[in-house]
Amino acid sequence: LMPMLKADTYVLDVLLEENRPHDLTACVLRYTSLGRYDRELSDFLTRHNVKEEEGFLRVPWEILFPYGCKDVDGPFRIYPAADAQLTGDTRSLFYDLVMPSQSALAEAENVGFMVDRQRVIEFTAIFQDAANAKEEELRETIKAATGREDFNPRSPDQVAEVLFGDLGLAPGKTTSASNSRPWEEVASLDAGEREARGIRPSTDKTTLQSLLGSHEVVDRLMEYRVIYNPASRLFKPFTRDDDGNIVPAPDSFLSFVESDSYIRPEIRDDLVTGRRATRKPNLQNLPERKMAVIWKIMGEDIPHIRSMITSPPGHV
Repeated sequence: LMPMLKADTYVLDVLLEENRPHDLTACVLRYTSLGRYDRELSDFLTRHNVKEEEGFLRVPWEILFPYGCKDVDGPFRIYPAADAQLTGDTRSLFYDLVMPSQSALAEAENVGFMVDRQRVIEFTAIFQDAANAKEEELRETIKAATGREDFNPRSPDQVAEVLFGDLGLAPGKTTSASNSRPWEEVASLDAGEREARGIRPSTDKTTLQSLLGSHEVVDRLMEYRVIYNPASRLFKPFTRDDDGNIVPAPDSFLSFVESDSYIRPEIRDDLVTGRRATRKPNLQNLPERKMAVIWKIMGEDIPHIRSMITSPPGHV
């Protein structure tokens, strides 16, 4: 049957119309008469509170087997319907350029990227200790400046209260990501009206950068955020099992390192920009330019974070 399927139906649908969902369910509904064949499975998983990490072990065969067969059958039905929509130029683009590139991406996914696991473990300790130290330093600075005993630096509301309430600094803009406005446009509204309309001062990176140097609290808060970002995203604290083996935190960088010291992220090419992207983990989101700031805060003896991606002997 495989010679009948000469295309990746996901990538084919991206080429036909990039601004829509391309997952198997969406394509099945778009191109075939199979309908929502996953409904019975989804209902079972919901009714029995099956967690994602459990997989389908508890699903009865009479539900699982028909679902599995239709899951495989879906692309074979999608392909001829989607292929028929290719025109001359897009047909040539897809079969001569896009599809041949998929084998290279698949090889990169299968081979993966070698990781210095011990360095990841060391980074975890370094950034966790640094984040805790910076948080304590920030708390002490805020206590000295405002008298506040309890402060959560990860709470935007509390940060706003300290900066624009206790310290009296001038807000730069409102919080809405989709319709952020200069604060001057809403400054004339009383506090009650702003609260009722959900208008709050932003405490994002741009705002803090504009306030740098205006108060020591701002400087300490910015330093904390720079260190906390990798500590909470990449280098989450791990635990150990009864045998002393490391148990990585879910979604930490260490959790994606396999037993052979390789990570094998998914490589996507469905971005509107045409660029490639990686996920689980996102390798393109490892700090690069921000390392200069990290070194300024923590000292230049810390290795570059990207140095944990390495190569086997004889390779670069």
